[in-house]
Amino acid sequence: MADMIGTTSSRPKVGHERKTYRVEAERDGRWWVASMAEIKGAHTQARRLDQLELMARDVISLMLDVPEDSFDIDIHASLPEDVEDLAARTREARSRADASADEANEFTREAVPRLLAKGLPVRDVAVILGLSFQRVSQLARSLQPNHA
Repeated sequence: MADMIGTTSSRPKVGHERKTYRVEAERDGRWWVASMAEIKGAHTQARRLDQLELMARDVISLMLDVPEDSFDIDIHASLPEDVEDLAARTREARSRADASADEANEFTREAVPRLLAKGLPVRDVAVILGLSFQRVSQLARSLQPNHA
């Protein structure tokens, strides 16, 4: 079994150093069973991974008598190695896709007004950039200097 890094939840407080607790989770039947090794006896369970953070926060808060929003959670879900590798590659590919989408959005926001300024019709700009004419119109309106 390998570790899959789950979500790290952060609710920053200005000027405060926040503790991060590592939550180790593994599947047991239909449940995710989790423990926090840094806190003796801290265990919890949840049906789904998305429920685990809330459950872990509750346990940590109760055991240490601290507010639930005063620390961060780092969830590590143990998965079989064959699917962990696939999940890791999926996360990496999605991260690259997000970065590419951000880059495409930047170029689009620059290209739309420049192409329109050259006198090209909205529909031509749409074809050139591979967008719908509605999206080009929307961007043109939102990128105008006096747009509120």
